[in-house]
Amino acid sequence: MNYKLNSILYFILIFQLMLPIQNIHCQTIEELEWEIRSYNPKENETNKKAKAIQLLTIDSFNSIAIDYLVKLYYTSGQKDSIKKLFDKLITENPQNIEPYLIKESLYKYLGLSYTERINSLKKAREIDSVNTTVNYQLGKLYYELFNREYLKNGKPANMNYYAKKSIYYLDYLCSIDTNYKPKLKYPLMQLSNFLGNKLAIKKYQNYSIEGLCFPPETFIALPDNWMTDYSINVINKIETETFSNELFKIYLDKFQEQSLYKKLPYKIYRFTYLRTFHNPILISLINANDTITIYWKVTNGQSGYDFGQLFINSSKKLTPKEWDNFEKIIHEENFWNFPSVNNEIIIGEDGSEWIIEGNDMNRYHIVKRWCGYEVENIGKFLINHTDLEIDPKEIY
Repeated sequence: MNYKLNSILYFILIFQLMLPIQNIHCQTIEELEWEIRSYNPKENETNKKAKAIQLLTIDSFNSIAIDYLVKLYYTSGQKDSIKKLFDKLITENPQNIEPYLIKESLYKYLGLSYTERINSLKKAREIDSVNTTVNYQLGKLYYELFNREYLKNGKPANMNYYAKKSIYYLDYLCSIDTNYKPKLKYPLMQLSNFLGNKLAIKKYQNYSIEGLCFPPETFIALPDNWMTDYSINVINKIETETFSNELFKIYLDKFQEQSLYKKLPYKIYRFTYLRTFHNPILISLINANDTITIYWKVTNGQSGYDFGQLFINSSKKLTPKEWDNFEKIIHEENFWNFPSVNNEIIIGEDGSEWIIEGNDMNRYHIVKRWCGYEVENIGKFLINHTDLEIDPKEIY
């Protein structure tokens, strides 16, 4: 009996010891990611490190696990471990460019020089020459070297080399993915101007901006001498503006609206009103051969949180006199000469975004202001001519 009892206890003990191991292997990617990202004062770094390594056995390129391990090694002074981590990823995935792209995104922790970063990306390009991210990053790195060489009064021969290499990758990128044309036309024109290539400048000037809600230079306020001042990093400015374009497109999609930056057979003004704690609103005033119509749309979310779905979509006719009154405000407020953004205005965390667009069949203009400011009268006119009933306290 004692032998049998001891045997039973032995197997129970073994089973209990195995449970933690089984639990680790049974955890999902989402569970492991959550445990790595969450703060637990009772959990030591060794346990988190084990979970990150375990996560990589399930998902080889998991960004959360890699980011955690790299920063852990970096703060611990174990830079060799960072190198070994990426060497392992590259060795185990010889035909995959993902390790190279992750390595580039974390280059600061590896202490990589421009030359090392470029050589690493070139290896990725040998695997996949048409990958857009690889070509973009290579073109951008050479562009940054071009800027840096100019700022330190470097050698013209070096600038010439960097400009040609940057154009090579960025121009090729535009040929394999035309969506990059409106984003890269400006740095390409700047580089071509340095090289004295007038034909190339003309070519890039004709790059269309289809697919964007407004011109990519709208909110970046490029100085007049951007094409001749080679210290201006146009790519960095365009990247910021691309985010605004993509975000605005999300808003317009929710409202089931299209871009106004194109030739139109009617005059239109559109007000996109995004309040942090209230329903997003979009109002359009259209003059089609003196037939005046105002449209208003509302979603059931909050602009600062969940945008929601369209639940009000109404319209009504206005008189030509009301159109004239509106155009009088447009003229008095000097709308067409407003800068698209006012960088002197401090944007708070809570408030509202007032975005007014105009297209009079000959030109397009967009003005974005925090909490109304100069366009407040324009926005309030449009609100007051809809059938929306908004508490004055909710107009901010």
